[in-house]
Order: sequence, then C-alpha cells, then structure tokens
Amino acid sequence: MYAHAARNPASGAVLLAEGTHRKHRPVLESRMMKSETRRLNKLTGASKNIAKRYKLTTAAEIIDQAGEVHGQKSRAVQIAVEILWRTTGIGQIPSAILQSPITARTYKLPDRTVSLIEALARKDSRTRGEVLAACAGLLASDVEEAKEACSRHLSTSRRQN
Repeated sequence: MYAHAARNPASGAVLLAEGTHRKHRPVLESRMMKSETRRLNKLTGASKNIAKRYKLTTAAEIIDQAGEVHGQKSRAVQIAVEILWRTTGIGQIPSAILQSPITARTYKLPDRTVSLIEALARKDSRTRGEVLAACAGLLASDVEEAKEACSRHLSTSRRQN
C-alpha cells in the first residue's frame, strides 16, 4: 500500500492523501474501474454499423440537407431505403440527379440498410449509387417541406413583431 493511503472497504478503492500522486493516475483508484472501462469499451464497438463508400451525384447534397431534417445523414438514408424496399421499388430517378458529376461519400449505416441497398441494386439491375439517387429523390420532398415550414414560421413570427 502507499505511504499516505487509506482503503475504503466498501468499494475496494484506494484513497490517496492530498498531494500524493502516482504519476498521472487519478486520486481515486479502484480495481472496479478497470473492469468497468473494459465493459464500456465492448459496448462502444457494439453499434454494428458499417462505413460504406458510395459514388453519388448531386444526391449527396440532397442527402446532406435531409440529414439536417432527420438529424443524421445516415438516418435519412436509412429511412429512404426502408421506404424504397417496402414500396414497389426504385422507380424513376430524376434525370437532373443522374446527369450531375459523381462524387464519393462514406456513410456509416446499419447492416440491414447496407444489405437492402445491395438487394435493391441487384433487383432492378442498378448500381448502389443509383439506389441512393432514388433515395435522394424521395428525401428531396422532405427537404422542400422543411424549407416551406421554416419560411412560413419566419413569416408568421415577423408579422407578430
């Protein structure tokens, strides 16, 4: 035991006296802290999300804007993919989205969403980027509705002032 230390029998912690430090360790040390840290480290890796890189057109910008509406870009993609999966399929992708230059984006998505994107691409003989372009077509309406609601809110608040 340390020269100026006392043991707390209830928690098994070692309390060091004021001014007594053991290199950069905190004043309260415990055998329980190591196991708790190990447990928390296992939990953080348990998200099971996969970082996937997709080649997109202006769909990436629409997904970015939809991310502000839905809270996260990956959540916006997840919502749109689920809607596409549960409806008839991809359908028509707006030509403005398909004709724009291609960029690459990485999204951290759940396993199910990644597998649904790949299944939709196989089912309709499309690329994964085209599936996300179809998602952007769905999300564009959400973005427009959010902009309209914001502008209505601003105009009513200006009238009240």
